[in-house]
Amino acid sequence: MVKTFNTIEEMELYMVEDKYKISCIIVDKIIENYPLDLPLRIMTWSCIEDGIDYDIECYSDHVVETLEQNLEILLEMEDYKRCHEIKKIIDIENK
Repeated sequence: MVKTFNTIEEMELYMVEDKYKISCIIVDKIIENYPLDLPLRIMTWSCIEDGIDYDIECYSDHVVETLEQNLEILLEMEDYKRCHEIKKIIDIENK
C-alpha cells in the first residue's frame, strides 16, 4: 500500500482517524507473511510537504511487539478474528 499526503499534518490526522484501518493492514500483512525471514514492508507513506517517503516495516525480532501494540486497537474494535490470529503468533514466538 502506498499512500500520498500533501502535508505532515494530513499524515498525522490519518494516523489518528484511521488507526483501526492501519492496524488491520499491519496485522494482516504479518499474518500473511509469517514467519518473517526478511524485513516486511507493510506500507509506504509519501509526504509532498517534506519530500520524504516513510516505509512502515516489520522485522522478525519485532513481530511480538508490533502485534501486541495493534492488539489493543483490535480489541477495542472487537475484531476478535484478528485478535485470535495475533494470539496464535505470539504464543509461537514466546515458546
